[in-house]
Amino acid sequence: MSMDVQAQIRQNSMEMSEYLAGLNEWTAEVKVKDSNLKKGKISEKSVPAPPASLPPVRGRVSNTVPAAAPKPPKPSAQKKISEKKKKRLEEEERNKKEATAAGHTYDYFRDKWDKFDIDAALQEVDEESSEDEAPKAKAAPAAQRSAPRGPG
Repeated sequence: MSMDVQAQIRQNSMEMSEYLAGLNEWTAEVKVKDSNLKKGKISEKSVPAPPASLPPVRGRVSNTVPAAAPKPPKPSAQKKISEKKKKRLEEEERNKKEATAAGHTYDYFRDKWDKFDIDAALQEVDEESSEDEAPKAKAAPAAQRSAPRGPG
C-alpha cells in the first residue's frame, strides 16, 4: 500500500511540474508580446487582423462605398407621403397627450371608485353591525344567568 501512495505522489508531482512549466512558457511569451507592444513593435503575427465581415465600430463610418442615391419620388407620391406623415404625427401627438406618468397602470378601477357611494356603504356596514350586535346582546344576559357562580 505504501508503494501505491508513493507512486501516486510521484505521478502528481510530475503532472504539477509539467503544468507549471507550460505556465512559465506562456508567461514568458506574454511578457515578450507586452514589451513589443509598449515599444511599438507590432508584428502581423502577434496581433491578428479583424475579419472583414465585422460591422464598423459604433460612431465610426465604415470604409465601404455608399450605395447609389435613391431617385427623388414623384410629386404625387410626395403628397401621399406627406399626408401619411401628417396623419402619423397627429396620432403621435394625440397619444402623447393621452399618455400619463403612470401610463402602465390600469384606469378602469378609477371609474369604479368615482361611482362608489361611500355614504351608502357606511350605512350598510352600520346596519350589518347593528343586526349582529342585537342577537349577541340578547344572548349575553341569558349566558350570564346560566353560568355557575363561584364562591363569593
